[in-house]
Amino acid sequence: ENNINLVNDDIVVAKINGTKTFSFIPSSGYELATVTYGGLDVKSQVINNQFTTQTIKSDAVLSVTFVKITYNITVQTVLGGEVKENNVSLSNGSVLPVDLNATKTFTFIPAAGYELGALTYGGVDVKSQVVNNQFTTPAVTANAILNVTFKKLTFNITVQIGSGGTIKENNINLTNGSVISADINTTKTFTFLPSPGYELSTVSYGGVDVISQISNILGVVYKYV
Repeated sequence: ENNINLVNDDIVVAKINGTKTFSFIPSSGYELATVTYGGLDVKSQVINNQFTTQTIKSDAVLSVTFVKITYNITVQTVLGGEVKENNVSLSNGSVLPVDLNATKTFTFIPAAGYELGALTYGGVDVKSQVVNNQFTTPAVTANAILNVTFKKLTFNITVQIGSGGTIKENNINLTNGSVISADINTTKTFTFLPSPGYELSTVSYGGVDVISQISNILGVVYKYV
């Protein structure tokens, strides 16, 4: 007040019918929370962090509180894994308050047969910033959404076929170089149809000869699971 710093319980002397103007200066990382004067909430009367009393008629108490500036990180996640912060599991829709310029570190634990799919923070793709299944936010300066998705582990089966027949999977003809995606722990069944005058010669899977695992149906059609 009048460019003099005031501490708790300081008394400012005022003349009757005069006014006093107080300036509120939050410390770094804090903001003005409440202002009451004479027991009344007058925060709405604070302009540019200043409050001027009405005409003074009696003693009064000016009560001022400051709070840390905080923002919220909202976690959005789906089935297929677990998201933790400070070793606490977070469900979809969890909201974490964070102090201004603080950071939060999240740990992602995929369920069996799953892996981390996509990760965005504040609408930005941050999956490349994940190290050892952990992501640390930048210094927080605004509300943000952490969106976490898990996906099933998938692998690719590449088909290499020579002349003299066709291969089908799920009743779909496959050409040389076709790539079939398969979820972990699932199976795929391939059917081999030799052209007239041909028969099945070799079949390898993962570099291993599996022709002994082929079943012969209808005499000329072969199947491998």
